[in-house]
Amino acid sequence: MLVKKIESFNLKFVGIKIPEISELELTELCKESTEVLPRDVFLSFILNLSYLTLNKGTIGRISIETVHRLITKSRVNEEEIVKWLIENLQPLLLRTEDRRRDTVKSGLRPSVGMSLKDDEARRIWKERGGIRSIPLFYVVLLHLQHRNVSSNLWWITPGILNLLDDTTDLAGIKLRGVLLLRTFLSNAFKDQTHWISFKETGLFKLYEPILLNMCYYLPPSYSSDESLKVWREVFPTLNSLYTTQFKNREIICRKYQGKFLSEFLLQQAIPRINLTSETLAIYTLDSLISLMKILDTSTLYHMSRIIYTLGEYLLRNPFFTAFEGLLRKTLDTLEVLVAVCPPERLSAHKFDLLALILIGFDKCKQEGKLTDELMNNFRRLLQSLEAKGCDYSGDKEEVLKYKNVEELFC
Repeated sequence: MLVKKIESFNLKFVGIKIPEISELELTELCKESTEVLPRDVFLSFILNLSYLTLNKGTIGRISIETVHRLITKSRVNEEEIVKWLIENLQPLLLRTEDRRRDTVKSGLRPSVGMSLKDDEARRIWKERGGIRSIPLFYVVLLHLQHRNVSSNLWWITPGILNLLDDTTDLAGIKLRGVLLLRTFLSNAFKDQTHWISFKETGLFKLYEPILLNMCYYLPPSYSSDESLKVWREVFPTLNSLYTTQFKNREIICRKYQGKFLSEFLLQQAIPRINLTSETLAIYTLDSLISLMKILDTSTLYHMSRIIYTLGEYLLRNPFFTAFEGLLRKTLDTLEVLVAVCPPERLSAHKFDLLALILIGFDKCKQEGKLTDELMNNFRRLLQSLEAKGCDYSGDKEEVLKYKNVEELFC
């Protein structure tokens, strides 16, 4: 009976499109023991479940959990299953002309004809159901063992790059390529005892510029929602790229992370977004907070720019207090800055930091936005500075001559 149920399920995937499967049907099938299944039915069940792993909600969750269990805890050897999945994946992959070269040849290099060939290849790939390859690719990368990476790089690299190059479907293809890259980086290079390390692949120089370029998918060229979707995939993938490339070389890794913090978040993202999108601005500050925690005391090298950027583009904006969520996140960012930077550097900037607090506090008070929660946030920030050695006891009277901020010093 079970064999017929699974065979019936497998038959739904014979076409080029991924079929609609109900949660109830999937839940019941995935609860069943697969020990009695013939090998071919069992492998086809894993293959077809793999196509559902990137579905949203319960379908995707149940599928990925079941696939992982069947691959890692079945009577069939895990490597044999992954090898079989790869054999089914390879014919589905998008294939285009590879025009990436480390060296630039002299002379004219017309690419219009090549581009038209690529567009046609992508169109045919989609028509033939090639998009099904993406969730299957995801499952393979989740379970590919480090010792098998080198023998499979020949198809993994162009497979991911062709998805990253796509210009026709941002969410369904290009960002899925980013997800595959992050999955590859996070799962395939865990065991450093086997050749090859990610650094030895030489792929860093290919992937980093692609990811950095995607960081600039900003309004007005893209909607705020689209930009946020891109950033949520690209930022963690870029960080994973740095940590994998520079594994056991923390100083170099922090250099790249600090460069991204300074050159993109502080010099590009915050100034360009400003208050045009509260959601994007908050995500930017969340990313800034995460990087400051990673960099820890090395954040001090970026301290002046952080203070300037938060003050110039956020706190001094006349409409800033209209965005309470962003105001709270800005204060959270300053708290983390105070927490990670050494006392001597904080003391050198104690008046710059005090100025940010006073500007924000005074704006909120004058505009009737100073809630009890915000009051406590401002006070806590000031107390954190004092606890790190910033002595404002001799400055209170001078401040009160110009600002009505007595409550702040209570």
